[in-house]
Amino acid sequence: MVTRPDSRDSPHLFGLGLKEMLTDEITSDLRATRDQALAAAQRLKRPTTLRLVSKGIRYGSITANPDGSVDTS
Repeated sequence: MVTRPDSRDSPHLFGLGLKEMLTDEITSDLRATRDQALAAAQRLKRPTTLRLVSKGIRYGSITANPDGSVDTS
């Protein structure tokens, strides 16, 4: 059995493994959006705000600053 190094190898009882895979995908999507916002803020040298959306679910927005900090409020 091949596993990913970041997985917890949860049992696939009652669909729990599938739920964990979905949360991993959503987390990856949101982190990618954060990284895009940070790259844009540093390139443009001004705060950049992007919407946080994954799998059709809206999670608000994130503002990245040119200094590398983020505002998730």
